[in-house]
Amino acid sequence: MPKFIEKELFNSMDKIQEQINAKKDEHKAALTTAQDHAKNGDLDKAKEAKANAEAIKADIEKLEADLNELQAIVDEPVEEPASEQTDTEETLPKPDEEDELKKEQRSAAADPEEEDATQEEKKKQTEKETRGMKKMQTKVNLDSNKTALEDIGAFIKSKGKETRGLTSKGAEALIPVEVINQPKETPETVVDLRTIVNRVKVKTAEGKYPVLENPSDGFPTVEELAKNPEMEASPIRKVDYAIKTYRQQLPVSQEALDDSEADLGKIVADYIAKKSLITSNIAIASKMATFEKVTATSLDDLKKIVNVTIDPAYNIVHVVTQSFFNAVDTLKDGDGRYILQQDITSPSGYKLFGRNVYVVKDTIFGGEAGAQQAYVGSAYDGVLFADRAELGLKWVDNTIYGEILAGVLRFDAEVADPNAGRFVTLDLSGTEEPAAKKASK
Repeated sequence: MPKFIEKELFNSMDKIQEQINAKKDEHKAALTTAQDHAKNGDLDKAKEAKANAEAIKADIEKLEADLNELQAIVDEPVEEPASEQTDTEETLPKPDEEDELKKEQRSAAADPEEEDATQEEKKKQTEKETRGMKKMQTKVNLDSNKTALEDIGAFIKSKGKETRGLTSKGAEALIPVEVINQPKETPETVVDLRTIVNRVKVKTAEGKYPVLENPSDGFPTVEELAKNPEMEASPIRKVDYAIKTYRQQLPVSQEALDDSEADLGKIVADYIAKKSLITSNIAIASKMATFEKVTATSLDDLKKIVNVTIDPAYNIVHVVTQSFFNAVDTLKDGDGRYILQQDITSPSGYKLFGRNVYVVKDTIFGGEAGAQQAYVGSAYDGVLFADRAELGLKWVDNTIYGEILAGVLRFDAEVADPNAGRFVTLDLSGTEEPAAKKASK
């Protein structure tokens, strides 16, 4: 097989393997989402997530079949075509060659074990080459994000001239999503609130997003051939959004670009990912803080919010500050057991009243350090996150550095359904531990 064809086959196999790896991550995430919905009692969303997982699985199987076909082509031995000869004398063996040929035939007939050993050696060599090729593919897959980071580094060092491997928009380079969403780029202790709210991609700077309110009653009884009664009001409510631009300069000096031996692309991608996460979390939390405010002075008050105040149709979660979490975490029931239940499926590792708990900083809702505050309700129904999906780097003029790097992020967060949750302030200062135990029974 010609080298250039073999190289093209390897490149195609690498790309397919990358797609398979990405699909497997999507499949795992879809299954996790389905399990979460099932545990929370939302069967419709669980079925939808399961169907999505099955569709992704089918895509994986098709890609694996394509990969196996290419693998078979690579593994197929190539036989050298015999040269055509027209001269009769050249096709006939010479006497000496004939004697040698007969000796080889007698030797092969006399020692079949040696022939088997030769075939076994060829088989081992083929397996070795196959293993080597698979090892090469694995290395390429592991280095895929590294390549993207190198492209970012090249863009930075060339001051925007080198855009190989990056999507550009004018003088701006958009950071690949797979780089920004690398799990190790974001500290595990930081919660991404974008994952629990209604995050939608929008194409305009301003617009209206339709939201369907939860119905409170059913259909009325109607006599045969009677006119259909109309609803008193439309259940569809439109939420206005206006995209805001968030940006900040990155102080990267020319000296740092010239002298840096570190992976500058990774450093910048890590910085952008963390800043992006913090920015969106603050915007979402600020909207959660505008919901109807309630003060809870006991665990009974917290239970009432979950059991009575909020419609059971909502998928309730708890987004709590560190101090709120600590206050509840130290309370015990009448048997001396802690109120918070350990659950590995919850982001924080705990559940409160059977609902997921997300822990954020004390100051994220606008309070001071030590604030015991929480959003209790459906984050998905309560907050709309309109995402323009343009997180990028851009070189801009500066009188000190000549040119500096600016990070840009565009989105808007708005309240979608004010009835979906409550903003709770916890005050257990007048509650002694025996009372807390009594209230939790």
